[in-house]
Amino acid sequence: MCQKRAIFKPMSKDERNDLKQKCGGSWKLVLRYLLAGEACCRREKFQAIAGPGHSIAVTSSGAVYSFGSNSLGQLGHGLNQDGNTADEFRPHLIRSLQGIRIIQAAVGAGRTMLISDTGKVYAFGKDLFGETEHGVQGSRTVHTPQLVESLKDIFVVQAAIGNFFTAVLSREGRVYTFSWGSDERLGHQTSPGDVNPHPLLGPLENIPVVQIAAGYCYLLA
Repeated sequence: MCQKRAIFKPMSKDERNDLKQKCGGSWKLVLRYLLAGEACCRREKFQAIAGPGHSIAVTSSGAVYSFGSNSLGQLGHGLNQDGNTADEFRPHLIRSLQGIRIIQAAVGAGRTMLISDTGKVYAFGKDLFGETEHGVQGSRTVHTPQLVESLKDIFVVQAAIGNFFTAVLSREGRVYTFSWGSDERLGHQTSPGDVNPHPLLGPLENIPVVQIAAGYCYLLA
């Protein structure tokens, strides 16, 4: 059964044996571990995320609704006829995502990230120091969901947003972090303006991760 799991397939024999040892030497516990990871990103679930000022709801069919503060474009509805953003006090469908099935959302202060069922990442809202990872230096706002080009070669199943950094989890269980890397919040040494994703090294380099969570200035995996 383990052989059929997406996280397990690319692992080497030594990595598989190491994982088995970490699970108490039981293949049954390894399978439970792998299934827990898949359950974290299963595609049929719905999701509601409350952020600092705005909220996102993902339906079981993959549609996305947003409401709350829209001062930085974090709702993804674009500009109104006056060329401004407008707060929304009721959930509104993000229509520009038509034809794209979203399975997971992450929200931060003034920014939002969405994961599609094909592993693509879309981001919008505040883009300070490349936080929404569009590869543009400096501060700007993104008012509608935009594909994150720097992640196009990584099949992403989960995203987490911290105060000045972003982390994503790949289908194979690798964790990538990027954006403002001061205070070692990214788990690797980067320059403050680095907008490229980098895999975490060290203890997590050869361990398939099943879930991530971001705090104000730290990451759990």
